Amino acid sequence: MDIQKILDRVKAIIFQPEQEWPVIRTEPITNKDLVLTYVLPFAVIAAVIGWLSLWISTFFGFGVALRYGVMQLVMPLIAVVVASVVINELAETFDSEKNLNNAFKLVVFSYIPALLANIVASLAWTLGWVSLFGLYGAYLLWLGFPVMMKTPENKRLFYIIAAIVIIFIVNLIIGAILSINRLGY
Repeated sequence: MDIQKILDRVKAIIFQPEQEWPVIRTEPITNKDLVLTYVLPFAVIAAVIGWLSLWISTFFGFGVALRYGVMQLVMPLIAVVVASVVINELAETFDSEKNLNNAFKLVVFSYIPALLANIVASLAWTLGWVSLFGLYGAYLLWLGFPVMMKTPENKRLFYIIAAIVIIFIVNLIIGAILSINRLGY
């Protein structure tokens, strides 16, 4: 795992997404490698920080903090996989190219801002507002759909709305399944 290459890609997708999406499209990387290289490391960092900060800085017990850490680890992994599959399955509905690998790339790299924001927000409950940076992922989706899924301009808005709703619902369901009782009961 080349950490500098990962950091360069993260920086490029955030600051130069118009130039980075075509590069990402042509890059040969498996769905498994996308998850293991980009999603898992960020999710692990956020989970460990969240677990430690909740356990050390609050009255919550070890078990509650651990459940919170597990939720922070599992949610992004499941959300990326489910959203990628659903977006790929919807491709033909929006006159787009059906390609699971490109759908994975689209979701993973659009999810990077949310993953980074999750790390910062994990430092303390008072930093939860930083999660709003994750909304930048919607802009990345907007730029990425025509490149990654070959979505025509007249279908892009509806495809993106459908994708955002899907990602929101997936996160909502996963959150409900893995929910944590904040009072520790």
